Amino acid sequence: MITPVPHGLDPTLSLRKQTIDSLHVDAFLKGLPIKESSSLMALARAYLSEHGHHQEDAKKKILQAIRQTFSFLAKKKKHHVPLSTFCTNLDQYLKQDTIKAKFITIYNKERRKLERLALEGTAREFEANNVLRQRIKANSPHLAKANKHQHHHQDSGSSIDAVPSSSSTLDHSNLAKHAINNQSLALHDVYRTGKRLDASTRKMMSSGLSCTLDLIDLSDNALFKEHEWQQLKAFMMSKCWRVTPPLPATVDTLYKTLVGLVCKLGIDDPHEYLVRMKKARSWVSQCHILALCGTTLNILENHADILDPSEAKHFSEGGYMYKMWSLLLESLFVKFQVKLKG
Repeated sequence: MITPVPHGLDPTLSLRKQTIDSLHVDAFLKGLPIKESSSLMALARAYLSEHGHHQEDAKKKILQAIRQTFSFLAKKKKHHVPLSTFCTNLDQYLKQDTIKAKFITIYNKERRKLERLALEGTAREFEANNVLRQRIKANSPHLAKANKHQHHHQDSGSSIDAVPSSSSTLDHSNLAKHAINNQSLALHDVYRTGKRLDASTRKMMSSGLSCTLDLIDLSDNALFKEHEWQQLKAFMMSKCWRVTPPLPATVDTLYKTLVGLVCKLGIDDPHEYLVRMKKARSWVSQCHILALCGTTLNILENHADILDPSEAKHFSEGGYMYKMWSLLLESLFVKFQVKLKG
């Protein structure tokens, strides 16, 4: 079945708000021209624009809602034969399995794009992470030793004399948080798609994430821009040294432990995420995934509130993974003894 075309209709025709309200149909159609109504991308964008980007179940809920809307219009607008016919054909068009699959792909792509824009915005978008960081500070017994370790580094002759006060930097270092946010999104994209990391990325992760971050050797700063690097050094000097317990010996053991944890808490999205990682062809050969998962496991155990069903069910995929990866990165920066070797 070909894409429905608006025979006999003005292609600029769009449903008015009064029509939407009187028919009690989904408001995402408001202002959407007929010529755009058969475009899957236009439908996805219109729905996201009206409802936001926090709904992920396109197959079961969103596509069904769109179809029901056109079916309802077809029945209620029988006196307008061209419009009724067009909406009937569009409803049938959206029933096709191939079209459903295309719509879901387009919708998820547009949703992630909006999530990225939301997460990469101004300081307002980072307020949630401020709360998260304060939660880390409050829950970690090691942070009480932060000042002691900071003085130790300063006395040892490391090149941080020009670093601003850690207390003011901790509260106001938006540049540092922005750098962490960018890297967390980049890592999410890599692992979500299951792509094999190229040599340059592995080298970047190995030098940038496992060593930064001695916070001394400037050869390790290629991960960030210069102003981000300086802010990040000051930001992380307020953190403490931590020791990671031994990691499980095999990938399967670690994977089952992680899956067991998220399944126990009854959350599907992290489970699906781990399944995608498990299916990646390069899973066994990439030892650094073990280190990342091990660190993630420690974070999940120490900050189980992130996976509390009452909170997690409100997260979008991007929102959930931002919280997960930003904690992971902060933990690495805090000096988790994890080496990311390719």
